[in-house]
Amino acid sequence: MNGRLRRDDRKGDSRQRAHRAVPIIPTADPVACSALIGNGDESGDTVTPIRTSEDKQRVNRLQIWWQTLRPKTLPAAIGPVALGQALVPQAHFSLLTAFLCLLCALALQLAVNLANDLFDGLSGVDAADRLGPTRALQAGLLTADELRAGLAVTLGLAVATGLWLILFGHWLLWVLGALALLGVLGYSGGARPYASLGLGEFAVWLFFGPVAVLGGMLAQRSPVTGEAAIAAALVGPPIAAILIVNNLRDRFTDARAGK
Repeated sequence: MNGRLRRDDRKGDSRQRAHRAVPIIPTADPVACSALIGNGDESGDTVTPIRTSEDKQRVNRLQIWWQTLRPKTLPAAIGPVALGQALVPQAHFSLLTAFLCLLCALALQLAVNLANDLFDGLSGVDAADRLGPTRALQAGLLTADELRAGLAVTLGLAVATGLWLILFGHWLLWVLGALALLGVLGYSGGARPYASLGLGEFAVWLFFGPVAVLGGMLAQRSPVTGEAAIAAALVGPPIAAILIVNNLRDRFTDARAGK
């Protein structure tokens, strides 16, 4: 009997030690709970956070940049480029050139998103009561210098890929490339942004239609047919319609800012 009691006491002590080895997290926050694991000695008495405050800040910054770049707008840049490449005859088609055309178009789209956030924030067009996606500068999520740095990076990527395409493509790409850069910076930047002059929809049709489609064909040194010109003219209006919807949403705040 005494031997059985001593064995039971030892079992009880083992259960108590095992119970003490389990860390109790005094919080109801599931994120905080999931951020802790046993990572100490063999007894499991210590816990180490997987995410430090620096890690969380880094993740938050990445999320802010991702939101500011507005990746949901990228399909509008991909479609016209894909159409232009599909119209290139097989004898003229280069996969590398097609990839560079797509990369240049994506970089320009991201650049114009950053430029709009920057210039509309500086000019006061973006106010606290605006509808739609949050603007980083107006909300205080990014500074003007940070947006300028992001704009420089995306424009630099667009220029680098564009120069490669120009060197091996048609000379008219010099003209189209210059127009594209002016389009990015002049939409909402400068003393008289052309978006404030009612030319935004026309510019979207131009750059997402003829420039993207026919420019991609010229980069491949492909002949431009009448059918290609018609296709380029027709692909732009649906994308311009997206801007019209956005402008209707922002009509009151834009009018108040004189846009």
